[in-house]
Amino acid sequence: MITLSLDFSIKPIQQPLRRIPIALEEKFERKINEALVQDIIQTVVGPSSWISPIVPYVFKGNGKMRLCVDMRRANHAVLRENYPLPTFESVMTKLREAKIFSRLDLKWAYHQLELDEESREITTFITHKGLFRYKRLMFGINSAPGESAMKSRIRAKVWWSLVDREVEAYVSQSNNPEPMKRHASPDGPWQCVAADLLGPLPNSDYVFVLILYYYSRYQEVKYLRRITSEIIITVLNEIFCRLGIPKSIRADIGRQFVSGEFRNFCDDHNITLITTPPYWPQANGEVENMNRSLVKRLKIAHNNRRDYVKEIQNFLLMYNVTPHGTTGTPPTELMFNRVIRD
Repeated sequence: MITLSLDFSIKPIQQPLRRIPIALEEKFERKINEALVQDIIQTVVGPSSWISPIVPYVFKGNGKMRLCVDMRRANHAVLRENYPLPTFESVMTKLREAKIFSRLDLKWAYHQLELDEESREITTFITHKGLFRYKRLMFGINSAPGESAMKSRIRAKVWWSLVDREVEAYVSQSNNPEPMKRHASPDGPWQCVAADLLGPLPNSDYVFVLILYYYSRYQEVKYLRRITSEIIITVLNEIFCRLGIPKSIRADIGRQFVSGEFRNFCDDHNITLITTPPYWPQANGEVENMNRSLVKRLKIAHNNRRDYVKEIQNFLLMYNVTPHGTTGTPPTELMFNRVIRD
């Protein structure tokens, strides 16, 4: 049983819900249910002094989601415990006379260590499904678990004389990131665009959403069967030959947008690639709002057995000629200096 050392002079904070992309909701809910069944987390009934947001954007190499809680604010109240980690040399010396060995299962890492009741409230996190809290130790509690894990992984591959000190310095810098800066508003159309993928749809298609993010809110949608960097570049080339090359593209950290191929494409066209920070999904909020509207139209088309392509086309025409709630002007008027006929 693990007891966290807490500084009760720190005032608890209840942070608001941090919404996740529509495309990730189903996968995220499966992850929550999986953690409940495995007795890793529990549902919270009633108020909680501590509430932290989730960050479900960290994917493992096999494509599975890892549930992460942004504990940066809560960690101010968690006292770091210093424990001298054994070195490889000291362990090997003690094992010199050993003849019988056992294997330790570390598949679930910190989740194998149960938290006592008093230590669980500070792990409470908020989702669109309500409040949950951890019953077991989780990655993200202060920097000492992250830090020790990093040291272990590095020692397994390489070693140098100052490895511990340099890892500690790196983790210390990581815990104090520079404040986020919002994107400056452009002074004309087709300068800053945002891109995202929605799907897969029931027929295995994906929806590629391109929105003129900060100025006109004009939008285009393409349907893709494959979502490689090469395919997305082909679609962008077709759009750019009609509308010109923008100054920047904002996208999430999906593999299609952070690949070397896509970065080279942006460099060749003098486009600044801006990736949405994992801890700040609101940075691509306009696209997420558009995704919700598209999902709603897709559900209507599916339930009424309509052609979803035609349904989305009708929706886009209506959207692009209707005054936007933020700008007060139809997107096509700001984009083309005229309102297209509907």
